[in-house]
Amino acid sequence: MNALHDKQLRQLGIPQWKLRTAANSESSNPSLGMIHMLWRSSVVGLCVTEQGADQNLLTAMLNATRCEWRQLEETLEALPKLSFSVIFGLKTAQLLLPELELSESDLNETLQLPSGPLLITHSISDTLADTSLKKPVWQSLQTAMRTWHSR
Repeated sequence: MNALHDKQLRQLGIPQWKLRTAANSESSNPSLGMIHMLWRSSVVGLCVTEQGADQNLLTAMLNATRCEWRQLEETLEALPKLSFSVIFGLKTAQLLLPELELSESDLNETLQLPSGPLLITHSISDTLADTSLKKPVWQSLQTAMRTWHSR
């Protein structure tokens, strides 16, 4: 993970977020896409997905939340306590939160972290490969959306 993303994750109040290092890999740091969710011009959540995820499906899902959103590229000086964050993909969540020992049973379940609630759902690429996953992904986004819209 690059230093910019590492700093942004520390600003979330979760300094333990670290990527595991594969022993036999030259570059085991996957590139992650970090997206701020905004409601009434306030940052209310964060979505994290694997970089290179199908942008058409990701854009359609984020637009369906009726929230504004923007991809993070610059360093933020201050990040408010987020009301709800979503990670697309169990593998991405396992890389970011190895100390939680996440498994498939954690998918689509809300976890309480110091920075606020976190929901892990299926990755964009898995959802494209298996259309039966669209419903649980959408239900997860609806859970997040209800929280975002209440802010």
